[in-house]
Amino acid sequence: LKPKDIGVWYILLMFSNVWSYPLCYVLALPIGDKRVQDAKHDVEDVDLVLRLVRFATDAQHRHMALTNWIRRLDVWGLHVASRVPILRGPILFCRPHLRRK
Repeated sequence: LKPKDIGVWYILLMFSNVWSYPLCYVLALPIGDKRVQDAKHDVEDVDLVLRLVRFATDAQHRHMALTNWIRRLDVWGLHVASRVPILRGPILFCRPHLRRK
C-alpha cells in the first residue's frame, strides 16, 4: 500500500464508523406501525438501582417481585421438565404443585 492509499482507507473507515451506527439505529426505528411505536411505553422504565432500593425497602414491592419470580420459576420448571426427562423427577420433587392432576 502506498502512503496516500492508507489515508484514503483511514478516511473511508472513519466515515463508515461514524455514519453506520446512527444509520442502523434510524433504519431500525418503527415507522408507520402504531402498535409497535406505542410498545415502548408498555414497560416500567426504572433504573436498576431504584428497583433494588424499592425491593429492599418496600414490603409490597418485594412481595410482588417474589411472586412474579416464583411464577417465572414454575413456568421455567415446567418447560425444562417437559423437555429433559432426567430432570423431571428433581423438579417435581422440589415443586410438587406442578404435578398434573
